[in-house]
Amino acid sequence: MRQSQFTNFDQFVESNAMIDARFIPTTGGQMLFREEILPTGQCLIQRAYTNTGFIAEGSGSSDYYTFYVPLQAGTLVSSGNTMTEDAISVNEPGAEFCVNVSDKGSWQLFAVPKHTIEKRYGLERRTRRWRYSVRNQRLLADRFRVYVAQAISAISQRPTMETSPAIRMMEADLVSLLAPLLQVEIGRKGRPAEEIECSYRTKATVLKKSIEYIRELKNYPIHASDLAIASGVSERTLRRVFQEFYGVGPRTFILARQLEKVHQDLRQSNPAEATVTDVLTRWGVWEFGRFSGRYKQYYGVLPSQTLHSICL
Repeated sequence: MRQSQFTNFDQFVESNAMIDARFIPTTGGQMLFREEILPTGQCLIQRAYTNTGFIAEGSGSSDYYTFYVPLQAGTLVSSGNTMTEDAISVNEPGAEFCVNVSDKGSWQLFAVPKHTIEKRYGLERRTRRWRYSVRNQRLLADRFRVYVAQAISAISQRPTMETSPAIRMMEADLVSLLAPLLQVEIGRKGRPAEEIECSYRTKATVLKKSIEYIRELKNYPIHASDLAIASGVSERTLRRVFQEFYGVGPRTFILARQLEKVHQDLRQSNPAEATVTDVLTRWGVWEFGRFSGRYKQYYGVLPSQTLHSICL
């Protein structure tokens, strides 16, 4: 994770290859701009703060979709829309933008490569060359804020996570959270992607491909989006198939597998050589507190107790 501090916006623009922008300060005083950059695989998280009002106009990278969530309501106007806490601003690849921060402001963003979106849905998405806000998304925006706070906290406490499989799971969770905002544009000839998938994929084939993929990667963490890509359907279709055959969604199915793999790994590890963090991140865990609670529900003990039970 990279932390930076700037005293003028030109320094910030020069350090950020994802935008081409021009800034005009609108308030006086000593300018201060802080940011935290956290790469998550091919994606990128940014958390930023400015103590100075400004107007910015320019364009984003043609290779990325960028999702913006304000941390303070009413301080940021994006392309004519005042950003509220229940809105998420979307920058399409190469889109032009005009932003006005009235005074102090802070926000979080998540940048996703264009090819990642296309790979996930298996369709060429029609991009729109502008920035827009999706309103009435309070639950989604709050979840994103929590995810980013947890991600930055986890990396700060455990720097080795940045090179572990857990970072890829973190990326997949964030993409799965925000990418549905783009789905209204996905499809062919005006038909929803779901209808296209169901017209030529049988449920049995989808399930077979998913299970084969899980068996193939028996010693590696898997995300629900991986199964969707491997079976050639959307996560929504995959969820419907798993619910029909197993009575649970793919996320619950994968969580049960993840719990089992972690449990086996902990029992086989030497506490003098391995830590709980080592084992959890190896199996793609990055929300340590939540996972430990689930682990205790399944096995009646915490992961640390399982690891040290070999000594007993």
